[in-house]
Amino acid sequence: MGCFTFYLACPKEPSLEGKTLSDWVVVMRERPQDEKAHKVIRQLGSNSIPLLLDWLRKDDKPTFQGRVAQSKQGMISFLESHRFIEPRPRSLEMDWKSSYRSLGNAVLSELGPEGKAAIPTLIQMLGDKNHKPDEVSQVAGVAWLILPRMAPESIPPLICALTNQDTQVWCLAAGALGHIGSDAKAAIPFVKEKLKDKDPYVRVGAADIIGKLGGNPDEFVPTLIGTLPEVEWDYLNYALEVLVRYKNNAKPAVPVLLDILNKTPNSTNTTNTIVRSEVLSALREIDPEAAAKVGVK
Repeated sequence: MGCFTFYLACPKEPSLEGKTLSDWVVVMRERPQDEKAHKVIRQLGSNSIPLLLDWLRKDDKPTFQGRVAQSKQGMISFLESHRFIEPRPRSLEMDWKSSYRSLGNAVLSELGPEGKAAIPTLIQMLGDKNHKPDEVSQVAGVAWLILPRMAPESIPPLICALTNQDTQVWCLAAGALGHIGSDAKAAIPFVKEKLKDKDPYVRVGAADIIGKLGGNPDEFVPTLIGTLPEVEWDYLNYALEVLVRYKNNAKPAVPVLLDILNKTPNSTNTTNTIVRSEVLSALREIDPEAAAKVGVK
């Protein structure tokens, strides 16, 4: 029974014509135009969903060949830097199998909607917390990358994930839907709820996603404008980038931008310089006349 359980937990990697699935992924990466490699990967991958999900959970680890190549490159660099040998161009040896997470990403992305059996687990992975503070785990990140490529099958589960109380899950699910674009516009009512969030950073993100989903700018640009005085300088650029995307609806932002300029001294302080530069750039895009009055061409 123990062996049987182990077999289920660690499914065997399939192969065709003497090459394993991971070998075929390497072929596809080295020769992206190889149609046979793409076809074989879809054929083998469609029956290997548990294996692929297991790959996504694996941490990166250099292969033996990769470690040998790395040591070789290090030795050559040492000899060149100490002038024992003449420097010369070298080809970079890729250790493709050092990251099974990357291989799993490649196969599931190639499968697209045909890999829909993986979607429930990928949604769960969005909540993975195995990471350092202020970072998103690699498991959650790779799930976020794959899910948009599985549209339209992934759209309803992603919309359902927007009801999750975990902020990380909500942000990643919303981001994935934003990557899908207007085909996922059914998510707009769920994302609009976050326009009322007390956190200005969440409101900016919600406005960004609604725009990508094809929402009406008149419904989210006012909220976006209201966040500008609240966000810190290192987040202001993102808010302004979203605002400028809808510059035809952003004229009401001009007084707010001018107020930020008036409250930010024109000095040698690095932060002030960055803020003024970003605000002036946005002002030039939104209202060239107002920008000209403050000396911006």
